Order: sequence, then structure tokens, then C-alpha cells
Amino acid sequence: MSVYFAKCSRTGDIKIGTSDYPPARVREVGFARKAKVVLMAEIRGEFDEEIRFHLKFIDDCTGGEWFRPTPELMETIEAIKAGSFDIASLPKRTFRPRHKMWPKVVGDAA
Repeated sequence: MSVYFAKCSRTGDIKIGTSDYPPARVREVGFARKAKVVLMAEIRGEFDEEIRFHLKFIDDCTGGEWFRPTPELMETIEAIKAGSFDIASLPKRTFRPRHKMWPKVVGDAA
């Protein structure tokens, strides 16, 4: 399983998601959005790591799993592509905060 980062050509937003095969998932996302969506990077990880990436960029969430392409997000993508990103640097997942992305606080199974 991988955490992937994909850019929507229509909006410029970046999707952070998980998939066993990101290229196929990105094609599906493109069809659903009726826009070209390009795979930018992927890193080995599960749902927990995906949520931790979401938490890192939560203030830049535009809805669901989509985020503004801020300099920090783009630097993270470049570090992943270069193989230098340390996944341990992500925030710890202790809860789901109240946010437009997650409407309810949900306890986390540690």
C-alpha cells in the first residue's frame, strides 16, 4: 500500500490518498473529477500514514482529501520523490480533530 499525491489540472489542488496501485487510482479520480489528474509522488504507507499527512496539511484542506499546493506541501512531495522524506516527522495520530474534513471527533485505536 502507498500514500500518493496527485494534482488536479483543473484546480491545481493536490489529493493525498492511499492505494495498492496509485496509477490506476489516479485515473479513477480523474474520471470522477472530469479533469486530468497527475500522479506526483508516492511513498510506502497505510491509512494511518495518510491521515498523518492530512493532519500535517489540515489548514490547507480544500475539502475531503484535497489540499492547496502550498510551498510546504510541494517541498514534501519533492522530498518524497528524492527519497529523503522521513515519515517519522509526520504528526502523531491521536485523534481526528474537528475540521471540515472530518465533521465528528472520532476516537483513535492506538
